[in-house]
Amino acid sequence: MEARRLRIVALALLLVAVFATLRLLELDADPPWPLPNGQSGQELVVEGPAKAHEARKWALFDAFDTHPADQYRFWRAQSPVYVYPLAGWLREVGVGWAQLKAFGVLATGVGFVVLLVLAAGRWGARGMGALGVMLGLHFYSIHYCRAGLLEPYLNTWAILTVAFGMLALRDLRWSIGMQWCLAGALLVKLSAAYLVPLALGLTLVAHRRAHRRGVARWQHALVLGHGAALGAALVAYMLSDPYWRTVEWNFVHMVHDEKGFETPDLTDIPGLAVLGRMVDIRRLGNGLVLVFPVMLWLAVLRLGVTVHALFRKRPLSEHLSDLDWVAAAWLLSAWGILQLTPLVRVRFTMILFPPMALMAAGGLMLLLDRCSERRGVQLGIVAAAAVALLATHVRWQVRWLDEHTTHIHDNNVVMAEAVAGKKATIVGHYASSMTFDSEADYFFAKRHFNLSKEVLEQLPFTHVFSRVGKRDSIRKRVPWRFVGAKPIAEAKFRDRTWTLLELAPRDE
Repeated sequence: MEARRLRIVALALLLVAVFATLRLLELDADPPWPLPNGQSGQELVVEGPAKAHEARKWALFDAFDTHPADQYRFWRAQSPVYVYPLAGWLREVGVGWAQLKAFGVLATGVGFVVLLVLAAGRWGARGMGALGVMLGLHFYSIHYCRAGLLEPYLNTWAILTVAFGMLALRDLRWSIGMQWCLAGALLVKLSAAYLVPLALGLTLVAHRRAHRRGVARWQHALVLGHGAALGAALVAYMLSDPYWRTVEWNFVHMVHDEKGFETPDLTDIPGLAVLGRMVDIRRLGNGLVLVFPVMLWLAVLRLGVTVHALFRKRPLSEHLSDLDWVAAAWLLSAWGILQLTPLVRVRFTMILFPPMALMAAGGLMLLLDRCSERRGVQLGIVAAAAVALLATHVRWQVRWLDEHTTHIHDNNVVMAEAVAGKKATIVGHYASSMTFDSEADYFFAKRHFNLSKEVLEQLPFTHVFSRVGKRDSIRKRVPWRFVGAKPIAEAKFRDRTWTLLELAPRDE
């Protein structure tokens, strides 16, 4: 038994090393563009620095908010469990793209380790190895884990929520840990609401099993009372004005694709559209098949067997382990909430990664177990899975390593040198990505945020990051600010060119 444990630990360490190495390679490299599923990959460039801008401000200027007129400052309200740890990290290790990417890798690495433990407990070393290889080599996981996005960070909290819930099935007191991790997930991103039904289901089963074991009533009362108090505090926070503003914005942005932002109707959920999305071939192709070309089919197999077993009339324990039905419910809940949005973007699909990996490992183990007496067939199944990985994720990653560029890093070096020694404040959309490594402050400007004449007149920006050859939306609104402006640096990325304009000093 001891030798078996040592082998599992050694394999786990190897899998973690591969996971981390692939994600920390070439930290200065640009992300893939386009992605294998045909999407541009723009979210890998702009979303991370945008979500990190408050943490960056605190690390550089000891303030999360550097001007009261700034409209793009609600991530700290919506995602405090992300913003505050990131702010502390950037304060300690320095501000830069590489540091932001490293934070993402470390955070997702914690979740990866917990997934390995769950898989090892269910299927042993083989199942853990299958999960570790499929997720560790996953092309989208590699690049999205290191992009500074909320969703991979959210996944770690989701994994911890499920792990504590699994422990609670054996000892009710672990439910308190599940409750805190669920609250943490919700305070990373509201889309973690898909975990609520799963957590409630785990809570119900945990209390039933504890009752059968004769657990004292005070434990039931303590766990339920703690959950009610934590839930009440969470609801009170979410009803506060700063948070509720983010709820309105995200509802319109996600459910209605930014239509009607000025007058959001939180009750207007297009039910028929949601049902239609479930069978939309193009949506299923871009959002599932091309993102999970290997894991999807194994996961569907495991899901089908699990659902079939759940509806049989024999005791559950004869057919499934706890992880089987929990992973199935987890996957279906995550997929269900994705249907609320018309947007098909990989960063949203990220919430499928943990349960998909578990279900895929389970599917592979199911095939191998069914062929336990046919060694040749087992080797054929493993070989087919390996070839599929090599033909997709490994091939994509090798091509990226061979063809990658470092334009974002190079642009950051140029911009940092251009504003070195100056008290610079930059405004623009891509400015967050191309000036992240500098010591300049910046205000993120895009539709709905910091682009009105009234706001731009108040923001104390000294530089504008302006795209060449395109009518500048900032110049259009405050043209007098550009009188006497001069270009001091240029940035190029993906056939686009920007100029950093230094504005003439304002008369106070």
